[in-house]
Amino acid sequence: MGRTENTAARVHAERDQLEAKYNQYKALVDELSQHFQRAKHGLPICRYRQLKDMIKTCYDHFQRMEQESSGAATESVGMLAGSRDLAEKVQQLRDRSMLAARYKLENSKKEVQALTVNMEMEASDYQEKILHIKQLIEAMYENYEASKSQSPRQRYNTMKNIAKSVFNDPNI
Repeated sequence: MGRTENTAARVHAERDQLEAKYNQYKALVDELSQHFQRAKHGLPICRYRQLKDMIKTCYDHFQRMEQESSGAATESVGMLAGSRDLAEKVQQLRDRSMLAARYKLENSKKEVQALTVNMEMEASDYQEKILHIKQLIEAMYENYEASKSQSPRQRYNTMKNIAKSVFNDPNI
């Protein structure tokens, strides 16, 4: 395989990983939105409790996802875990080799280079969107914590605005 095809396969795999990660974070925001919409139809005191719960739940899921992506939650000890990791890496290399071979067969070198540039831009977009969602969720939780000193009525309005600011953000 040529270097161009290998680079394209590597970028393709990275883009796919970022896309999957973005979809996880986007699903978290979508879930917050759905909970918010369902909470609209309850009594005010119930909505207050539901807002608190949905913000905390969203942040808890976010933290779990962060731990998993950093490896802290999935860290395993022993030969079985080591062999599982090795098998996963071998499969990733096989997949990348197959992609590189497919690129070489189906496209000219210039086409592969153009595809690589396009995939790099997509990967960069996914990275920016992931970072933006992370910042939104962290700011949501910080504002939630700060709202604890407010009266219940003020806090309800603050939490409502906090949740809306996350799922109504146009940059997600």
